[in-house]
Amino acid sequence: FVGRDEVIRGIYSSLTNSMGRKSLVQSAIVGIGGVGKSQIAIEYCHRCFNVDYDLICWLRAENPASIAASLRQLAFDLGIIEIEKFRSVDGVSNANYVDDFTVAEEVKRRLGRCRCRWLLVFDNLEEPSIIQHFLPSGLLGAGAPGDQIGYEGKFTGHVLVTSRLDVTTWAENGTCHRIECFSPSESEHFLVSALNDGEGNLGGGGIDEAYILQDLYILAEKMGHLPLALSMAAAYMQR
Repeated sequence: FVGRDEVIRGIYSSLTNSMGRKSLVQSAIVGIGGVGKSQIAIEYCHRCFNVDYDLICWLRAENPASIAASLRQLAFDLGIIEIEKFRSVDGVSNANYVDDFTVAEEVKRRLGRCRCRWLLVFDNLEEPSIIQHFLPSGLLGAGAPGDQIGYEGKFTGHVLVTSRLDVTTWAENGTCHRIECFSPSESEHFLVSALNDGEGNLGGGGIDEAYILQDLYILAEKMGHLPLALSMAAAYMQR
């Protein structure tokens, strides 16, 4: 992972500076396909886990079914439910089956009352309106007397979205970070990092690195400095 430090700092500032607010704070990473939205989200998670968050949940957000299925898997991973995943086994109806959307409701409820610092990542959201059905519900402090709760009346988590769409309208308390293609210097840094031999050297056989850098610049220009295209080109050259 190279570059994008300013973007990650912006995401960090917009989310972590508001921990414990009564409204659920949300942030979106938007841009065209292949620009590196998911990789930025992954890097943000990597840097912040165990420092700013105790729990990070990655959800496939292409449609409501994929989000519900991801929340179901989360419920299994956390031990929230132990119910058989499949509706039927060998053609026999499973009486213990609970559908994904019912499980998702339970996960939402628990996250809304969770004491730990959590982050929900909705990756590749294609329809902004559907996210409202899957955001954690309720606030800490809204339960029965004696409940073990954290910040009374406040959320202890955040929501991060990646999308090709401009989703600035889906939340009153949301921020939007628009991602562009690499700059020429970022493209060069990315390709050099991907192609060096581990000792900071490019190429081989006595080839002048200045010529290699010139060729990499031309390649990046032809690829439009799109991170996904550059990644595929670097993988091909590494063969």
